[in-house]
Amino acid sequence: MTTSNGQLSMKSAAFIAIKSLAYISQSPEEISKFIALTGIESSDIIRLKENLKFLGGVLDFVTSDES
Repeated sequence: MTTSNGQLSMKSAAFIAIKSLAYISQSPEEISKFIALTGIESSDIIRLKENLKFLGGVLDFVTSDES
């Protein structure tokens, strides 16, 4: 979903971030890198999955990874 000015809606961005988090969670190497970069505990990921700032960080992580 996009807004009237063509930007991604907050709901859509959050959905993409959650799907991205699920994707990186499937790779032990990627989730380890994510945890190391963010400094969070793996047990915090479930608790933070609805936090918009955290989800923004997930999107930053995914978009900064050139591989």
